[in-house]
Amino acid sequence: AIPAASASGTPDPVRTRRVHLGEWLDVPIYSRADLGAGAAFPGPAVVEQTDTTTLVPGGLSVDVDDDLNLVVEAGS
Repeated sequence: AIPAASASGTPDPVRTRRVHLGEWLDVPIYSRADLGAGAAFPGPAVVEQTDTTTLVPGGLSVDVDDDLNLVVEAGS
């Protein structure tokens, strides 16, 4: 079993950043280390971790599965 990270449900972003996605938007930034199993949030959003950054465009959503994978799917 993989231990849960520090948050599940709807996580709080660590900050916002202006990102150009066809237009400039203030986008929530999430720390990957804070996303536990069951965490979920809509795009647009950015997930940051030490070795990568994941951009989640608007119209997609993220669910963190029991293995702590980011599952990005259509939906809001």
